[in-house]
Amino acid sequence: APGTHKAYVTNETSNTVSVISTMTREIVATIPVPLDPHHIRTSRDGRRVYVSEFATNRVAIIDTGTDKMIAEVDATSSTSSRTHSVWITRDRKTLWAASEVTNEVSAIDVATGKLLFEISVPNRPSEVLLALIEHGGGLLHRQRLGDAVRHLGHREHGLLRQLSGAA
Repeated sequence: APGTHKAYVTNETSNTVSVISTMTREIVATIPVPLDPHHIRTSRDGRRVYVSEFATNRVAIIDTGTDKMIAEVDATSSTSSRTHSVWITRDRKTLWAASEVTNEVSAIDVATGKLLFEISVPNRPSEVLLALIEHGGGLLHRQRLGDAVRHLGHREHGLLRQLSGAA
């Protein structure tokens, strides 16, 4: 996490996140989190870590000052969804989440934890590659099954274009 001298690593089978000192390369804390922590993203200011919970439709939020889970928010309105990956925008206002099973990419208000909207996408969205909100351009996401990257619009709440043949 920027400015903390710590790295955060998910441990899916033990439902924990390991905190590693980047100075000593030792584990300095182990944070219990809900089911199946998967991908992880740190806010640009280093104050928060967002952890996708692949066995649920939720995202765990960790405070890097205390190394404790401080909140858990819904990534989609569907409880059958599986949150695969997350991305926070540069302005720290929106958290994007790619959710498998229900084939959705969603936007979450960071300040309130409220689900803003969901965008249906085909073929198991896998990664939120890059949030482009700071340029007014939405985000890019990769699908798991097939070779496609999609450009989704934040204001439009939908697909702007598909970039074919991208891996």
